Amino acid sequence: MVNAVIVGGGLSGLFAARVLLKKGLSVTLVEQSEKLGGLMRSDVGPGGRFYDKGTHFVLDTGVNAVDEILLEGMDISDWICIEDNLKEGSFFNGVLNTESGCPDIRTASPTIRTAAAYELISNLGKSCSEPSSLKEYLLNTFGPCLLENFFTPNIRKLLGCAPETLAPDAHRALGLSRVILFDSIPAKVLKSLDALSEVLAYGHRNDHQSSIRKFYPKMGGVGRWIVNCEEMLRRGNANIAAGCTVASIEFGDGRISSVRLSDGQRIECDHLVWSTAPIGLLKLMGLSTSNSTRPEFRDLALHHIVMDQPPSTDLHYSYCFDPSMQSYRTTFYTSICPPGVFEGGHHFTVEQITAHDEPVLNSNSIAVFQEHKDMGLIRPDAKIIDSELEMWPRALPVATPQLGTVLRKQTNLVKASATNVSMIGRASDGSHFQQGILTSTFDALAHI
Repeated sequence: MVNAVIVGGGLSGLFAARVLLKKGLSVTLVEQSEKLGGLMRSDVGPGGRFYDKGTHFVLDTGVNAVDEILLEGMDISDWICIEDNLKEGSFFNGVLNTESGCPDIRTASPTIRTAAAYELISNLGKSCSEPSSLKEYLLNTFGPCLLENFFTPNIRKLLGCAPETLAPDAHRALGLSRVILFDSIPAKVLKSLDALSEVLAYGHRNDHQSSIRKFYPKMGGVGRWIVNCEEMLRRGNANIAAGCTVASIEFGDGRISSVRLSDGQRIECDHLVWSTAPIGLLKLMGLSTSNSTRPEFRDLALHHIVMDQPPSTDLHYSYCFDPSMQSYRTTFYTSICPPGVFEGGHHFTVEQITAHDEPVLNSNSIAVFQEHKDMGLIRPDAKIIDSELEMWPRALPVATPQLGTVLRKQTNLVKASATNVSMIGRASDGSHFQQGILTSTFDALAHI
């Protein structure tokens, strides 16, 4: 039997293990943490309820072979399936938009709105070289008005640096790729142009119909998918080495032939799948890492809160694009799950992105609770029943042009040096989004 070793037990590593088991390989999954799943986990928090970390829905991809593996083993009767658009909201310029999660530039002054629309349309058809930074991309695409009045302050809030220091696509993972500039009819017309489709948002969520099914468990948080995934792997006799790292490898003649783990296990390896930073594998292979760049990271603070009243809207989640506020994204679980599932309060999670090692206090939960009253997301007389602050250090790498270049060089060096290695997830230069991660992982393993 062909032996595959997969390093990294996040979304890409878990899905890779499922793919390779289905192909009939013997699979060992190595994960440094004691628990699998990374930011797709759910844990019990205040009030004995489950709270998610970052990913809140299991999304199908529209690729039958991928979705068959993704949904295998799930009892669909235990999951909510949302086929309509999710109810997303956004707060910008003192106004809550309950019809879109994209920043609504229509709330800005007439001067800013007019300048932003003029600059966006004026950039159509311009011949521009490949941008070298996020600032250059934003200038070439949106123009100086939105760069100054929207993008720069929000990027500083979330990533702690200016757009000129970031990679051209660094904003995409933050929900900053599209803006609302026009009402429904003109937005539909303009989005029919390829050049504007990826940067303009619809004026209202009902202006288009989602083709993606969104799944959320009736009980247990989105981490139920991780639990199901681990059960499927164990049923398939996969070796799950949680709480372990790769201590050494045997590498020669262009192949990695075995892996030794920190717990002493030595595993024969016909194929290695690496889903963490490639520099770790390069060091194990004894290859040069002289051109490595130490990435900067941002921490993720999760404020899990139970309050005594339901939210003032039926939004599933909402973004905060106010640079003066701490909140980034909020998930309202009681808006997602059916009535009667939760008793004794209404819970939600507020994500706050902070500088690495910046102190975040439990008292910050009181501040973000007040922010949600100010935004109109919760009722003015609502009170906190219980709360908990959870910190995820180094959750978000700050994407700089230098980091992207080094990552590609490191990944290419691994591929050129070892013929039996596949690079996925953080080891690849691929998508940050769930569907892209799943499809790119599936494609990367197609030849095995």
